[in-house]
Amino acid sequence: MNENKDKVKDNTTIYIDSISREERGNLWNILSKVALLAIFAIVTLLFLVIYVKKNFELPDEALVLPKSLEDAKTLSTFFIEYSNENMKKLIFVYSYIYIWKSSFGLPGSIIMNILGGALFGEVGIIMVVLLSSIGASICYFISKLCLGSLLNYYAKDKIKSLEIKIKQNEGNLFFYLLFIRLFPITPNWFVNIASPLLKIKFFPHFFLTNLLGLLSYNIFSTQAGFILLSLNSTKDIFNAGFFAKIIPISILALIPPLFGSKIKNYFNKEKEK
Repeated sequence: MNENKDKVKDNTTIYIDSISREERGNLWNILSKVALLAIFAIVTLLFLVIYVKKNFELPDEALVLPKSLEDAKTLSTFFIEYSNENMKKLIFVYSYIYIWKSSFGLPGSIIMNILGGALFGEVGIIMVVLLSSIGASICYFISKLCLGSLLNYYAKDKIKSLEIKIKQNEGNLFFYLLFIRLFPITPNWFVNIASPLLKIKFFPHFFLTNLLGLLSYNIFSTQAGFILLSLNSTKDIFNAGFFAKIIPISILALIPPLFGSKIKNYFNKEKEK
C-alpha cells in the first residue's frame, strides 16, 4: 500500500513539474518576443525624436507623446507655427506618432484625435479615420505575433468573458463587433489586441467594424480639436449632444445580435407555409 502511495506521489510530482516547466517555457517564449518588440518600439521612437529635433526647433517640454489634454495644447501651440512652411513634415510626424501609439495598443486615441483637429482642421478628420484604421490593423498583427499571448497570460478572465459574449453572438458577429466599437464598454485597444486570440478574421470582421464603428467617435473627437484651447477636459466632448447622436446608431447595430435568430426563424416559418 505504501509503495503504491509513493508511486502516486512520484507520478503527481512529475506531472506538476512537467506542467510548471511547460508554463515557464511558454512564459519565457512570450517574454522573449515582447522584449524584441520593446526594443523595436524604443528604436522607432528614438528615430522619431531625432527626426523632430532635426526638423523642428522645439523645447524639451514639447518632446512628449501626448497623454493628456494639456499635452495636446502644448504640442499644438508649438507645432502650429510649422503648419504652413513644414506641412508635409508635420503630417509625417503626427501620422508617425498616431500609428506608433495605436500599433502597440497604447490607449489615448482621443488626445491624438483632438490634436489632429487642432493642427489640420477638416483635413484632420480624414487623417484620423485613416490612421486609426492603419494603427489598429498593425496592432492586430503584432498581437498575433506576441502581444495577444501576453494579454492572455495576464488578463485571462477578461479574454474569457469577451470570448463567451462573442460565442453567444456568433451568428451575428459582425453586428456585435460593430456595436462594441460604436459603444465601447470594452476599450478599443483591448478589442484590437484580443481579436486574433478570439479567432476574429481580419477582413471583413475586424477591419470593417473598426473602420465603421469608430467613424462617429473619430469625427466628433477630431472636431473637438477645432476648439482645443477652450476645452478643459475630454468630458467636454462627451456631452448630451454626443450621446444623442451615437446611442441611436449603437442600438441599430445591436438589433441583429439580439433579434437576428428570431427574424430568421420567422422568415423560415413563412417560407414553409
